Amino acid sequence: MVNATNRVHGFFVNAEDVFFFSGNASNFTTFLTDYSQMSGVEKHRLILHDGIGEAKSPWDKTGRACDWKFYGCPKGWLNLATLKGTNFIEVMQKAAKEPGYVLEVHLWTGGRIALDQVIVPQNVEVAKDK
Repeated sequence: MVNATNRVHGFFVNAEDVFFFSGNASNFTTFLTDYSQMSGVEKHRLILHDGIGEAKSPWDKTGRACDWKFYGCPKGWLNLATLKGTNFIEVMQKAAKEPGYVLEVHLWTGGRIALDQVIVPQNVEVAKDK
């Protein structure tokens, strides 16, 4: 999914991977359909953001416009703060053993893709960014 010709940027930090894409409603619908069929995901989520997306790494000062973002990391990585252990190594081992992944798709609604032109699969939960 991420090795697409419309990927405009990507980066990873620790266990988190982030990829940015530009395209049209048809490209996004295909991406969302492929995403909805991925296994090992706690839940499939589409998160809507106002405005236009910006594809950039956290250390970059500027980026370029994008339409959607794909975020992924092992579930245990996000739960590090809540895992109990006697030391750092024990907590990291618990995190590594926690099954599943957090994979989210983020769409900016102020760009080129109108949400009413996108077919959202039934198993994808749609949420508005807070």
